[in-house]
Amino acid sequence: MLAALITLSMSLRSKRRPRLLALACGFALCCFAAGARAQGLDGMSHQSWSTEDGLPQSSIHSISQTSDGFIWAGTEAGLARFDGSQFEVFDQQTTPALHSSDICCLLLDGQHGLWIGTRDGLVHSSSTGFIWYGTKDGLPSTEITGLSKDEHGGLVVTTSLGSVHWPPATNGMSTSSVVPPTNTSGPWSWTASEVQLQSATVFHRWRTGLELPGGRVTVVAVDREGYAWVGMTSGVVVIDPATARAREVPAMKGTSVLSLLEDVEGNHWIGTESSGLHILRRPLFRGVPALAESPTTAVVQTKDGAMWIGTRDNGLYRIRDGVVDQPVASRSLTSAVILCLQPAPDGGLWVGTPDGLNKVTATNAVRRITTLNGLPDDYIRSLAVSTDGSLWVGTQHGLDHIQGEQHRVFTSIDGLGGDLIGAILADATTRGSAPAVWVATSGGLSRIAEDGAVRTFTKADGLTSLIVTALARDNAGRLWAANRDGAIAVFDEQRFLTLFTMNPRSSEERTIQSLTFDHKGSLWVHMDRGIDRIRAVQIDRCLQHSPCALQSEWLTSYGRADGLHNDEAVATAMGLPWLTPQGELWFPTRAGVAIADIANLREDNKGPPVAIEQVLVDDTPVDVQNHVPEIPYGHRRISIEYAGLDFVSPSSVHYRCRLVDFDRDWQMVGNRRSVTYTNLSPGLYTFHVQARTTDGNWGAAETTIQLRILRPFYRHWWFVALIAVLVCAFLGGIYLLRLRVLHQRFNAVLAERNRMAREIHDTLTQDFVSTCLQLDIVAQQLKRGQVEKAIEQVQRARRYVTEGLAEARQSIWELRTSNTREPLPNQLAHLTERETFASIRPHLDVQGSYRPLSPRAEREILRLANEALVNIVRHANSREAKLTLTYSADALMLTVEDRGTGFDMEDAANKEGHFGLMGMKERASVMDGNLEVTSIVGQGTTVRLRVPLDALSEQRGPR
Repeated sequence: MLAALITLSMSLRSKRRPRLLALACGFALCCFAAGARAQGLDGMSHQSWSTEDGLPQSSIHSISQTSDGFIWAGTEAGLARFDGSQFEVFDQQTTPALHSSDICCLLLDGQHGLWIGTRDGLVHSSSTGFIWYGTKDGLPSTEITGLSKDEHGGLVVTTSLGSVHWPPATNGMSTSSVVPPTNTSGPWSWTASEVQLQSATVFHRWRTGLELPGGRVTVVAVDREGYAWVGMTSGVVVIDPATARAREVPAMKGTSVLSLLEDVEGNHWIGTESSGLHILRRPLFRGVPALAESPTTAVVQTKDGAMWIGTRDNGLYRIRDGVVDQPVASRSLTSAVILCLQPAPDGGLWVGTPDGLNKVTATNAVRRITTLNGLPDDYIRSLAVSTDGSLWVGTQHGLDHIQGEQHRVFTSIDGLGGDLIGAILADATTRGSAPAVWVATSGGLSRIAEDGAVRTFTKADGLTSLIVTALARDNAGRLWAANRDGAIAVFDEQRFLTLFTMNPRSSEERTIQSLTFDHKGSLWVHMDRGIDRIRAVQIDRCLQHSPCALQSEWLTSYGRADGLHNDEAVATAMGLPWLTPQGELWFPTRAGVAIADIANLREDNKGPPVAIEQVLVDDTPVDVQNHVPEIPYGHRRISIEYAGLDFVSPSSVHYRCRLVDFDRDWQMVGNRRSVTYTNLSPGLYTFHVQARTTDGNWGAAETTIQLRILRPFYRHWWFVALIAVLVCAFLGGIYLLRLRVLHQRFNAVLAERNRMAREIHDTLTQDFVSTCLQLDIVAQQLKRGQVEKAIEQVQRARRYVTEGLAEARQSIWELRTSNTREPLPNQLAHLTERETFASIRPHLDVQGSYRPLSPRAEREILRLANEALVNIVRHANSREAKLTLTYSADALMLTVEDRGTGFDMEDAANKEGHFGLMGMKERASVMDGNLEVTSIVGQGTTVRLRVPLDALSEQRGPR
């Protein structure tokens, strides 16, 4: 169209020719602008969300985006916050401040907060939570119908009973003094039936059913480019104020629209009445709908600006002035299978097919060239045109250089690495060297100088493979080569230096089809599966520090979210992407052409903002708003969930995070939206997270939160001090216990020695004394000749010895059993009947009720009584003795009396060598008893023993 208008203008032969030419050009440019906008609407990607995706309800009355990046949608069943992947719903059940879940309108407050109008009050949302306002706060009614801003930026709240400024003025301004807001946006205004644009110089009107589709206008929003987006009950219309043209958005046709919003990324959000939330966005890549089903193999731009597309099965297509046609019939070509294309200097087109070479002239005439015309082979694999207009043709059996009608064929005989030709780069100069042609062959990369000299580079010259699949020249004139193994190398005048290797996105190997540098210096790598881009800054970094490892954040991989419907290349394709002067890069794919608008590609994309969704401690959410959460020690797992607020391709957002004082460096977590830490030590931690998209860098700003892990009680100083005191006390107690045990052992040994002394004194010694007395009697009787009486005394002495031995064994081993012993009174009676005490005729008197005692207690009492009687026999010179055993209610008393000579108690206490009195006192102390010995010289001696009965019980026994 533009060419026709210019031609028409130039044919005019009047004085108004310059004016008409300018008018024609201006009209053509306007048409192109409108066409570009129309094409942009057709190429916008569309996505929608409904209740099945998490929306509380499908009627979206208002949409807003807060400063933290979240998208908020007001519905009739609650407020929904969207992070690009999932919705969080706030309603009456989850948010008490929302007295009603019916949301009518949303408005930013200018201070990172959000005003929410409901059917029951006004609500303000901020980082501190939700606050409700009603009639007691100054609202004329709690039924909110609209929120807007006045000319000074103040909030105007419209209710069912009128509008009011908010917050209310201190002078008590009445609601009637506030004019209700009108439907205006700058020079734009609208009613239900029309939209108007009115300024000092322009006035346009678009009416429903005429310039606009039928239906009712519900909302109008003006985007950053000045276009008006009109929401109607029948869809969305975009009005271009420059051309006054209104065009429907195809994706929203027939949908009733309630709300519109353009977010900070330029995406358009649309709230509908019944189909939920929609988004329209301009992807990086767009296609040509007419070629969507045609596998394309090559794309070039000829001298007249037309784009020529070669396909695998349908010949050639041409796109000129937005029109797709086929000016060259496939049957006129050597084959309908196009392998490669190259524009000719004269405005024509070179076409390579499996059956020969074709020259399409500017008038679309076709000339065929085959082996009959001098080609070494009809299978054309690659084409390149030198600056002198000559053509280089790569075939399966050599390289053909065509100059006019002359053909010169290069093969391995001429020095090429092989006869199978791949990529060709003509007139490649490297840092001032003479122009040359670089040819990828089956046996290495060959360079043909201007004089025809051929040099082949192999692995010995730095190539990692003999097969080079792609060649390119950067903006500085450097030669780049892609090897079959994915290594990309640069030529330094002498040899190739491998900079990095393209890492496959899967375990399958990918072959590099082409390398292309754009006008910004970024490298585009088209593989058999995928299109990647490496930024110029990373290329420069690798050139300064080669070789370098290709980091994942350097590489931008494009997919469906970027508008690339198919990223696979046709297997037989040898064509290269084409960079147009307008900054568009055209890629041949299996699903038509993919056109990247790299002119508008932002290199300073710092990545989307990141919001902390929630913090989970052992799967339990904790509040992290406006304070540092304090987490008790002992929780094993702390999970932090976050979201990069990118609404173009949330799944392609990559994250890196770092927990200060735990992670040494950034941790690359890919597209995972949560990270978990286990067994954190007590302390204050700061969590940092950043996000990047496929075409961006890591965000300069970081989202951070702080967490405090409380120390357990045993890590406080007071607990350590307490433990130290307890340990010292424990060790001191152990020491004292040890001393006590040693003391008890010493006392036990001493008590045992004393017991043995008493036993020997009270048993063996006394028995030996008795035996000695008996033997004295035997001696006297033998002198008198009383043999029979002597024999009787010997037998009695023998009995004493036997009894003494038995008592000695019993005392040492304490083996007397309870079932063989006699009661204490009986034992005392037997004691008094012994012959040893016949001289004092002891008399036993038992008083009170008998009570059984422990065997050891009875033995001690018996020994004490025996000692007392022995002392009477030995020392008292008494003719009689009396024993009184008394059982009282709480004690046992034993009294032994004689009427002998008595003794001086002080002399007896100091007398050494005898254990009589001392032994009796020790026996009394063992039984917790009291022994009292009284003696008067010339009057006799009395021994009194008193022992508590509880100390003599069978269960307890003496100590």
